Amino acid sequence: DDAIKFIREHRGEAFALFLHTRAPHKPYTPVPEVDMAHYVGKRFNVPKVEGFPEEKLQEEYRGYYASISSIDRNLGRILDVLDELGLSEDTMLILMGDNGYMIGHHGLDTKGNAWFIGTNKRRPNMFDYSVLVPLIIRYPALIRAGTVCDEMVSSLDFFPTFIDILRECGCDVPNGIHLEGMSMLPLLRGESVKWRDAIFLLYDMEHGAEAHMRMVRTKSWKLVMHYEKGGQHELYDLRDDPGEERNLYGNPEVRDVQDELTHRLAEWQRKVGDPFA
Repeated sequence: DDAIKFIREHRGEAFALFLHTRAPHKPYTPVPEVDMAHYVGKRFNVPKVEGFPEEKLQEEYRGYYASISSIDRNLGRILDVLDELGLSEDTMLILMGDNGYMIGHHGLDTKGNAWFIGTNKRRPNMFDYSVLVPLIIRYPALIRAGTVCDEMVSSLDFFPTFIDILRECGCDVPNGIHLEGMSMLPLLRGESVKWRDAIFLLYDMEHGAEAHMRMVRTKSWKLVMHYEKGGQHELYDLRDDPGEERNLYGNPEVRDVQDELTHRLAEWQRKVGDPFA
């Protein structure tokens, strides 16, 4: 409601609005009845977790999807207002999550600081279920509806993208700024462009459990190095094992891949001044 009020009040000027929706995240209650009604009695294909009742997983899935439906319904209200005010064509709308989520996947609950479901035992991780996030961009003036891009992008790419779009609109923006990210403008236009072939990530955790993880991920492989005491390094073939169930770290058959990714990750760690480099 506040977001819609803001849009109406600023309809005649350039505006930027950052909106946090309800999180599809524990605790799920209270979820509006109109959203929960879609899932009453519905059953999902849930992971099998030894020692944890399936019905409890079903209940969590209902809460999760009802939360998603709440986001969808309210986002629709905002889109309707943009249409009503004639602002849709020239307004960029970005829908993005801040992290992934697990409900029983790998036997875990929540995200990168997960714990084994039904317990207090932590399992810090960089599984795709945790680190991949949804990203939808709507900008009719630039992006053709239905466009799908499978390149690897990062939240670091937003600022250089905005800079390029503002520059194209004739805005006075500085030149020569050093930015870590890459402008997504060519991707949004559907242009063929040389893009990154790897994403790097770090995650330090000191509450509930200690973890110091560093990751390099290509479209085919993922390497996760653990620098905390007792941590076990991880290597996954994402083509044959997209669920990351088989840790191949130390397997001599993929030693070349492991060495290459280890080298690339170490280079990146040195570049960013990582204390574990």
